[in-house]
Amino acid sequence: MEKWKQFTETDTTLLFVSTKGNLKKIDKATSKESSIKAPVRNDGRRTYILPNGKSVLVYRLVADAFIPNPENKPTVNHIRGLDAGDGVDNLEWATHAEQDEHARETGLKTPGNTPAIVLDSNGIVIAQYDNIGEALTSYDGRNVYYNKDTQIIGNVVIMKQSYYDKLSEDERFNICYECFQRMTEFAYIVDGQLVENGTKTAEMIGRSQSTVVQRAKNKWSTNINGHEVSKLKNRIGVFNDNTKQEDKIYETVNIK
Repeated sequence: MEKWKQFTETDTTLLFVSTKGNLKKIDKATSKESSIKAPVRNDGRRTYILPNGKSVLVYRLVADAFIPNPENKPTVNHIRGLDAGDGVDNLEWATHAEQDEHARETGLKTPGNTPAIVLDSNGIVIAQYDNIGEALTSYDGRNVYYNKDTQIIGNVVIMKQSYYDKLSEDERFNICYECFQRMTEFAYIVDGQLVENGTKTAEMIGRSQSTVVQRAKNKWSTNINGHEVSKLKNRIGVFNDNTKQEDKIYETVNIK
């Protein structure tokens, strides 16, 4: 039997996750229920954008809601692989070492490590890993390809150590900045879901792309045809204009 638990809420909506890895929302005023389709990243992981703009993996929501973690293990492992889904019967809490061992046992990881560096948007090193596979599974967020040696997950850049060592400090900074811009430039958030571009956003809410672009421009969020719509880069403050919501003006942070 599928069970549900609330994981967050907004002023108007209650948000729930189920033991089968499904998501739904309930309108506070009308009690109307509707399902939420979670976007799938390039690596096959399903994500959801929380009301605060933070991206979270659906299987992490399931584990947090339904699977005890008395040892406070930091990661969630898919017992039978991603293709078996995000239900509780396919998930377990695991350490990084347990993740690596499971990957080797199931043939997902072969002997031989490719060291990786994790950087922030300014090109500052924030972590180092002996294996790039471990680095890629240690961070949540949208996965955006940059080149064969570099990709961005959420708000961090993951780079092969050998590639990093060849770059100057300025080159590292420029790559990280370009990665960050690429991730945020065209993406929107619609009712808490990350949407790849304006075209798909327009299709989802039943309005023209020009309406989406104009209404969401320089705003924290706006209501279009009954949907809460935001441009992702506006939510995280990577533009130079003032961000507006109704009559309020919010200070933004300019990344240098």
